[in-house]
Amino acid sequence: MNSAVLEQVKELTVTLSPVEKAQLIEWLGAAIVQELTKQPSERQTNGGTQAEAGPAPDATDALPWEERPWTEEEIRALMQPNPKTGAEIAAWIEANPDTGGWAELDIPDVVEWVRQLRRQQRPEAIWDK
Repeated sequence: MNSAVLEQVKELTVTLSPVEKAQLIEWLGAAIVQELTKQPSERQTNGGTQAEAGPAPDATDALPWEERPWTEEEIRALMQPNPKTGAEIAAWIEANPDTGGWAELDIPDVVEWVRQLRRQQRPEAIWDK
């Protein structure tokens, strides 16, 4: 980056809010990491990009998927609302019957079962003794 561009960036950062400055720093940090993880043949030089030697191995490829950072595409996909209609929800419930939890209890009369639980949890009164 030449010094004139760097000076322009410095001047513009004065007008940024603290949140915008934090976002700029995160973006710059990500760009630096991306540039440093590239193969030497892929890095940009003052005259432009050198010849491509194929995709650079990403440092995050060695990490288990649970520890990998979110990609921008994944974040955008998660931020997009995808509401289901009542019919879609009902169809999903019909296609995926409950196989655990309450279904395993096999309770014929739920109301009587709840009453029995309440009786067991209710402290005995003095006059009940």
